Amino acid sequence: MSLTKPQKTYKRIGIVTINDYTNYGNRLQNYALQTLLSQFGPCETIFCYANDDTPSKKKQIADCAKTIMKFCAGGVHHLTGKRELAFRKFTKELAPDDKATVDYRNGLLPKGTHFDCIVAGSDQVWNDRYISQSGLRLRLCSFASNQTRLISYAASFGVDNVKKSSEDSFRTYLPRFSALSVREDRAKELVHELSGEEATVVIDPTLMLTADQWLSITQGFVKPDDRYVLTYFLGHLSPEQDQIIQDYARKHHCRVRNIYSYYSFSDDAENYPVGPREFVELFAKAQYVFTDSYHACCFSIIFNKDFKVFGRNGLSAKDNMNSRMETLFRLFELGEAFNESTEGHAIDYAHVNQLLEQYRTESGQWLTNALS
Repeated sequence: MSLTKPQKTYKRIGIVTINDYTNYGNRLQNYALQTLLSQFGPCETIFCYANDDTPSKKKQIADCAKTIMKFCAGGVHHLTGKRELAFRKFTKELAPDDKATVDYRNGLLPKGTHFDCIVAGSDQVWNDRYISQSGLRLRLCSFASNQTRLISYAASFGVDNVKKSSEDSFRTYLPRFSALSVREDRAKELVHELSGEEATVVIDPTLMLTADQWLSITQGFVKPDDRYVLTYFLGHLSPEQDQIIQDYARKHHCRVRNIYSYYSFSDDAENYPVGPREFVELFAKAQYVFTDSYHACCFSIIFNKDFKVFGRNGLSAKDNMNSRMETLFRLFELGEAFNESTEGHAIDYAHVNQLLEQYRTESGQWLTNALS
């Protein structure tokens, strides 16, 4: 979407996010946020070393070499390498993160690098469960100078409560942001509880781009006559859940195509190696979607696909509803989408699309005001 004409432009905008080459939602939200921010000036993603590791050309070369070796191997290794190459190609072409790095030992590199504005977000950029305290401080832009404007867009904690050891970092660094926005209702509460600051709930950057904008990055991966039910699960399906999917596909004369989660392995040469571009196209052309993934819900909404959410790892869908899902379903009034006991029902997309346009306008105006 095109935002309200910016009142201010910047010489250089940086994004601090999670740099994950195996996660579809992470790569796609990074691309979407970079697309939005580019309307305010040249924008790039900073590679953030948030686990006490430091930049190493040798390690980067070794990682690339491992990917190529997998690709040249046979069986599952070839498919894994093919997927990793697709992620790397997507990142290089559409969301590059190789111009600047930050780590807790060296700060921002190359030396002398300056950003007029740094944006923290989106995804679970402030989730303190998987990074060190020094890494968390980097994700809170501790390295930025006082002359750099700091904002967050759709930042997420990914959890309902932070660790006790993290509270001081949030208390210290959140007040440095000139404007704070988050992705979930609980994140808004956490910002206030931890720092006394106020945050605004905005929609995920993937939802800010239109269906046509997303289709513009696809490359004809899906055959025109392919009828399929799409599944994407980060947890493991129960036999009962799998039976529901198979029954639905049979009833509607579709096959099942499964985009496997990043930690699953398969010999499915058609679906396993898909990269972020193909992920988008598979949602765009699906007949129906079953998932337990937040971003799968986002892309189902973008492309007006009926979908159902299952609970993850044996939990019921309602018991498994974390704040990001709860907020998404509250905003779009989609309660029935996570009722596993019902037949897959048709979503009123005339109403959902009205709400989506409203939230795009509101979130876009917030971003314009935050950067003006």
